[in-house]
Amino acid sequence: MDPKQCEFLAENELIEITPHFNEKEMHLVCGDVGEFIAGQMIPVPLWLAIQLKKQKKCTIHPPVWFTVDELKKLVDEEKQDAPFTSIPERFLEITRILFAFAKDDLNDVDQLRTLVQNLWDARDAKMGTSAIRLIQSQENHAQFDNLTQMEIMQSRNVLLVACRKVEELTSLVHKLN
Repeated sequence: MDPKQCEFLAENELIEITPHFNEKEMHLVCGDVGEFIAGQMIPVPLWLAIQLKKQKKCTIHPPVWFTVDELKKLVDEEKQDAPFTSIPERFLEITRILFAFAKDDLNDVDQLRTLVQNLWDARDAKMGTSAIRLIQSQENHAQFDNLTQMEIMQSRNVLLVACRKVEELTSLVHKLN
């Protein structure tokens, strides 16, 4: 799987919008959506929200976790020397899509962007540290709880190399004994 495929999957996540139009229920392949009433919030798939936004037919409301205060909490939790903090499964993909297509609907865009990058950097550093610990230990397994699909996809090559090195070292130790 690559980042584009992860993003494609994220576009099916529901997000709230406020439509600027009235429309009966839409019958889509993924299910029925609506009724759209101007000024009344409604959950829709992210891909539909983006299409409506491009047509200037809605305002997108970011998820509750996509605020400065919530992101600061996540960054602070992630910087602790504990397991990975639990974040929404499609966190990275949704934030990227919202920055690309709905930044005028976001408050404090620059601060949000910085906090998302800080969170990503903290998680990436923790991933690197975990891989080093795996190589240095004589364990033949590692536990990476709370990683998102995007993080696993982007880290898998490093982890595979680390695991292969551990396997090689373990084999050598067993041959010497």
